[in-house]
Amino acid sequence: MSIQKTAKKSIKTAYMAIICVLLACVFVISSAPAGNTAHANTTSVTVSNAQQLTAALDNPAVSVITLTADIGISPQAARTFRRDLTLLGNHMIYHTIHGRTDGGSIAHVFLSLYDGVRLVIDGPRIYGSIVVGRYVPGAANVPQHIAEVVLENGAVMGYLNSAFGSTVTINNGNVRRHWINGTTVMNGGTIVGADAVIVSAGGHFTMNSGSIRATGSGVNGYGVQLLPDSVFIMNGGSIHGDTAGVAFRSHYAGGFEWNAGTITGGGGAFSNHTTNQRPSFPTPTGPRQPNQGPSQEQPPTTAPNLSTASNWAHDGINNAVAVGLVPQSLQNHFTNNITRSEFTALAVALYETVTGTEITGRMQFNDTTDINVQKMGYLGVVSGVGDGNFAPNSGLTREQAAVMLARLADVIGQPLPPSASTFVDNAQMSSWAVIAVGQMQATGIMGGVGDNRFSPRGSYTREQSIVTILRLFDLLD
Repeated sequence: MSIQKTAKKSIKTAYMAIICVLLACVFVISSAPAGNTAHANTTSVTVSNAQQLTAALDNPAVSVITLTADIGISPQAARTFRRDLTLLGNHMIYHTIHGRTDGGSIAHVFLSLYDGVRLVIDGPRIYGSIVVGRYVPGAANVPQHIAEVVLENGAVMGYLNSAFGSTVTINNGNVRRHWINGTTVMNGGTIVGADAVIVSAGGHFTMNSGSIRATGSGVNGYGVQLLPDSVFIMNGGSIHGDTAGVAFRSHYAGGFEWNAGTITGGGGAFSNHTTNQRPSFPTPTGPRQPNQGPSQEQPPTTAPNLSTASNWAHDGINNAVAVGLVPQSLQNHFTNNITRSEFTALAVALYETVTGTEITGRMQFNDTTDINVQKMGYLGVVSGVGDGNFAPNSGLTREQAAVMLARLADVIGQPLPPSASTFVDNAQMSSWAVIAVGQMQATGIMGGVGDNRFSPRGSYTREQSIVTILRLFDLLD
């Protein structure tokens, strides 16, 4: 009996020792200093100083950073970013050499984004520059060189520059200067500065609301500069030049569509590069009328102008136009990123051409009266972005295009067979898009962008959309 009692006592002692060790570990972990929070294996952290912020930025597990205090960083603390990130908290990040009122020059970069990542800013005011994508000629839509920024609230008070193929959405907040080679949609907020907005070659800016204001004069005093081979579509909002500032400067080769909104300037509302006179654009008479769709659009009398299309797309565009799949409004600017509403025009053309019937039903959205959007909503090809909205002028992503094409085949009555995607970036796809991307890959309707990557959140161009619509048309009976 004494031996058994001794054994039991030894086991009990061992258990107690283990429990003490575990309690000690818990105490050590709970007593860790706040500066180590950013290193935890978590997706969300709060930061209050530069050390915590840089640690969080360097931690690949962190996807949400909430500021709890204003944070000053040195220029050397700028980061090249390769993962999705959301910044929260009503505080500022500023460069210590400039202080809290100056974002510095483009050389003072806070974040450089590429590899198809998405940055959402909802609250913080960043006194530094953000570079969206890499400036590599001919690299548009290559995932290694593109990125996306969404400004929900807060500010970017340095430069906000977007490279070829990258996208910026401004829903609210403030931007100091914005240089665009990619695609920007402005739904609210303000952009204020000397040469506040410069739309460079290949850039596409859609202004639905908000304000742009020039604060300088002379060569740096423009609210908007529209450079050759760029596009600016104004559906609302205001552009204004202060005192000596000119509101809008258009070079002849830039494309300007003025549907609604106001353009005024103390130094003049309009200028062009030779005559300093207002360009010959019509004064808006109200909101743009909805696209009446391909069934009500007269077929083109001439071949499309392919000077703006890539060589690889020429045959596909010609063939798609020939069978009536491309509305006249989309027979230009082929390398521009396509919007969500523009893609529905192609989808309606395909459906009505293949079935021989016009879609008579309509689904209403709060933010658009475009008949093509309403038709596709009625069929269930599109469902909106929530709260009864469709975001018609937002850029279409590659995974959204895949889903719309797959649903289009379904409603035509010829669903595509299910297939698993073999792209290496499958993990970056939204759950609702995985099956559709596999279907697109298996049927050859859509391919990758190189290195066996699909780039699900990458932008999609007009010519890519036209060619894939044609491929689906050829596949259907």
